[in-house]
Amino acid sequence: DARSGADAYDYGAREKQAYIESIARIRIDADLTDGVSATFRTLTERYWGVETSTNTNMDLDLAYVTLNDVLSFVTQANIPLSVTLGRQELHYGNDLIIGDRDTNGLDTQVAGLVYGDLSARKSFDAIKGVLDYDPLVIDLVYAKVDENNNTRYLNDNDDVELYGVNAAYSGFENALVEGYWWLRSREPGMFGSVSVTTPIAENENTHVLGLRGTYSGMTVNNSPLMMSLETAIQFGDLIADSDIYPDIDDVYAYTEDMRYDRRAYAVQASLAYMFQDVKYTPTARFCYTYLSGQTGEGPYGTASHGKEPYSGWDPMFENQGGGTIANALFAMSNAHNFNLGVDLMLQSDLKVSVDYYLARLAKNFRNGLKSHVNGLSVGDQYVMTENKGFYQEIDAGLEYDYTEDVKMALNAGVLVPGDAFSDVGHKMQPATQLIGSMKVSF
Repeated sequence: DARSGADAYDYGAREKQAYIESIARIRIDADLTDGVSATFRTLTERYWGVETSTNTNMDLDLAYVTLNDVLSFVTQANIPLSVTLGRQELHYGNDLIIGDRDTNGLDTQVAGLVYGDLSARKSFDAIKGVLDYDPLVIDLVYAKVDENNNTRYLNDNDDVELYGVNAAYSGFENALVEGYWWLRSREPGMFGSVSVTTPIAENENTHVLGLRGTYSGMTVNNSPLMMSLETAIQFGDLIADSDIYPDIDDVYAYTEDMRYDRRAYAVQASLAYMFQDVKYTPTARFCYTYLSGQTGEGPYGTASHGKEPYSGWDPMFENQGGGTIANALFAMSNAHNFNLGVDLMLQSDLKVSVDYYLARLAKNFRNGLKSHVNGLSVGDQYVMTENKGFYQEIDAGLEYDYTEDVKMALNAGVLVPGDAFSDVGHKMQPATQLIGSMKVSF
């Protein structure tokens, strides 16, 4: 693949990068005995010409055991509980909240992987229990996201854990309804500078409550119109640590190492329709995503954050992206994102897709403020204006089934920054991307 980077304030020349990357996975599934199965998968992700011990080894990607009807030998009650233990993928709904351990735009587990947004690693170390009262299915999840070993306070209270319940009901005709609660808990050792003498006493707890529904009962010309709506609220608290939230003090004017309430919101609505009687059977797609933001005023702004809740949406463990380039540059927060796409089957083995993205900031910044744009990215900073025009992006893709086992793809994209980015310093330039890939499955 090849990319040319969007120019940030800190850089005097346009950044251009080109790499060839290999991703290889080997998976083994085994049914051991009645009601017991196991899955094991290795993964290696490396750039050609780079030889180190971290990128040439085969890493553990999946390793879990599933036990069905685990309570049948304990009680005579009919409790249809299955339990999955070990490293596994967790995907719920459209992956707006849960889908990737370190979000779809990053990969913190592979050293030296520049393009973390292209990583195939999505797994969590987790225990998942599934109660299958068809048509009601309830998932109970615990995951250890980070097992840290910081010595900031000479204790081990520095881990990140995930707890959750997802209930899905499919008893309605042509409809599915899901409700969920997720809790990400960061222990106090994750926060505070080394110079702080009084350790932070309590965890940072981020709760997410949400509801999602899909409906396919409406037909047009004998083709179903697929509809989906999801809404969620985040609440709990936030510890203003600039190592985790890079702009929390100098852009959003919260005091370092202090605790604040969190109130953030998200809405996602989508439509999809296939024109079955039209040549090339095009499928049209539309998606709107709203992610709340926090006004960026800087330490000299007029806002007082003594008691004001932080309203910037935290991406949690999302597995989406508002455009392929934007996904690599910006976290999913503080935006209205509109996506209009179309898929065309030119032949039975040849598919073409085109996507247009228009994004506007939910909350603007003070003129001249230097920011990561949404307070959650850890990459480049940009000089902002008071405008809300974020970016436009066009992505085009071509997929060709060379054989049943070999699929080739070519994807191109261009991102044009909006008026929210200032002309001061080095103006952010359009970013381009070209990715060619070949996938072999056997």
